[in-house]
Amino acid sequence: MPGGEGSETEAQAVVDYAVLALEVSNIIVRGHSDRGAMKALLDPGSLQGLPTVATWLANAGPTLANVCRKHGHLEGKELLDATIRENVLVQLDHLRPLPDLAPRLADGRVTLHGWVHEFETGEVLAHDPPPRPVRPARRGALLTPHRSIARDLDERSPPAFATRAVGG
Repeated sequence: MPGGEGSETEAQAVVDYAVLALEVSNIIVRGHSDRGAMKALLDPGSLQGLPTVATWLANAGPTLANVCRKHGHLEGKELLDATIRENVLVQLDHLRPLPDLAPRLADGRVTLHGWVHEFETGEVLAHDPPPRPVRPARRGALLTPHRSIARDLDERSPPAFATRAVGG
């Protein structure tokens, strides 16, 4: 989802419908391993002959800026993995200020989640945002325990993702 002046109203319409009409309480931004779009972001030459894709991928500028600033020392698969995770975090940042979502995030009616599915291992890496005050679960809410192992994108910052066993 583009941030700021982006023109992708479809994604915002989906979020608006989810929170207003369906009254969802959880929104998941999901990335996945070996993501072609993020590979292209790291190798703009691969977009030759694909001008529409290149224009669309220009929306990922904030992701690329974060990657260059925080992970410029990485290469290969490590760089791609960091880029995929950073993109999920950037997308979460783009969602937070949406006019119909922001108040629901502030009062706890909606929670954002950032996940990266590692196809090779089946693991799901889940973004662990700073703790918020605990609120009582709604009647009938499904609570699922999970195991969590801290996993860090940047050794100088708090862990951004933790491994969670699917269904466990």
